[in-house]
Order: sequence, then structure tokens, then C-alpha cells
Amino acid sequence: MKTKDIYQTVTNNILAAMEKGIIPWRKPFKSSFSPIPVNYSTGKVYRGINVFLLNMACLQVGYPTNAWLTFNQARLLGGNIKKGQKSEVILFWKPTLIHKQNVSQEGEIKESIKEVYIARIYNVFNIDQCEGVETGCEIQTSIPRIESCDLVYSNYPEIKPEINLGLNAMYIPRLDQIRIPVRLP
Repeated sequence: MKTKDIYQTVTNNILAAMEKGIIPWRKPFKSSFSPIPVNYSTGKVYRGINVFLLNMACLQVGYPTNAWLTFNQARLLGGNIKKGQKSEVILFWKPTLIHKQNVSQEGEIKESIKEVYIARIYNVFNIDQCEGVETGCEIQTSIPRIESCDLVYSNYPEIKPEINLGLNAMYIPRLDQIRIPVRLP
């Protein structure tokens, strides 16, 4: 993919979020959500524009954790990506050495080495989009259960929507999931 295409992809993702009313740099409530995205497999913290892109993805979808994996990393951890999940695009700047040979007017060959950085796109999935990967973290809440909500949920048809913690209260029809933010004291 050409560098201009990479920049356009990032710009399109940001504009799409803003058109949906999501302001990526503003959060309307307090939560225990970590604003620093991390690669779940390596433990490395994402940097640069990737912090912005992955936080924006968490706000759009309402992922409860800011941990990410590539497809291959999920497989190496014994899991896989849930069917129908969409990846997020991140950028990785790979250093590359360019060797140049210049011939002077006197016929001398001069070699020069220059290090340049080439933008590469990687596709990552939130840990919440994976199955079979042991997360080892438990989200605890001190919020008392609301009996009327439990009653509504118990009267759903046989196949009930999945309920997960997230950053926004929302229903995601294509996943048949309900996201509910954690309320802090």
C-alpha cells in the first residue's frame, strides 16, 4: 500500500468516527479503562498515532480493555478471532537502509547509505474480539444489580444478546451484544 493510501486510510477512520458523533479525545464519563493501548502478546505499549487510532476504536465499539493482537498472535496464544470481526488499522514505521552509488565527474564511485522509514499497515484485533485467549483479568464492579433489568433479560427469547462491559452504553445489532460502562464510585 502506498504511503498516501495509508494516510488516507487513517484520515478516513478519524472522519468516520467524528461523523458518528464520537470525539476521540473526549470521554463523557469516568472509568477504569486504560487510555494506553498495549499489545497483549508482547506487552509493548503502542505509540504515536496508534494510541489515537486504538483509543478511537475503543470509543466507537465500546471495548472494555485496550489490549490488542494480530491474527497470528491470537493463534500463537491458542485462540482465534471471532467470526465476522473487523480489524483496526495501525501504522508501523520500519527502518530501511538505502544504498546509493554516485559516479562523480572524475569517474569515482561514491557510496552512501541512508536510513529511511517506511510506513507499514498492520491489522490488529481487540482482545475482546478473540476467543480461546486467556485474558487473566477480571473486571470487578460494586454496582448493585437492578432487579427490573434482570427480569427483562430473563424474559428474552431463548437466544439472548451477549452483555459485556465497555466504554459506552450501546447495543451492537450485528454482534447481538449489549455494552455497559463501569460506574466508578
